[in-house]
Amino acid sequence: YRKMTDEMIDICYQYGKTASGSRSIHDLAREIAERTGMNQNSAIMYLYAVNGMLNGTVYKRAINSKATHRYLERILDEFGKEGLKKALKAMRLHIDYRKACGHTVDSLEEIYEQHNGRI
Repeated sequence: YRKMTDEMIDICYQYGKTASGSRSIHDLAREIAERTGMNQNSAIMYLYAVNGMLNGTVYKRAINSKATHRYLERILDEFGKEGLKKALKAMRLHIDYRKACGHTVDSLEEIYEQHNGRI
């Protein structure tokens, strides 16, 4: 097990922005794993989360709070308030999904509220 680093979080964001292009998420995850030592399955989860946030669609696998906050910051910087609205829509869908599965989502709710106040 390797601790998730800022480099891993950031490369997943960069690659996640291209995930709807011609390369599959699995190919991107393999490349991330080779470059950073990140677990390939973890990379897949982070790529799906970024893709969901950018498209305003649900992502069902959990990513850590630090990455969630960082991705919302980057999306606001790069795509403005409209991009943040999409990301927060995806995050709300994710929170609702996690709640329905019986998971605690307090930290996600806090991050959501913090960023929702910026719209």
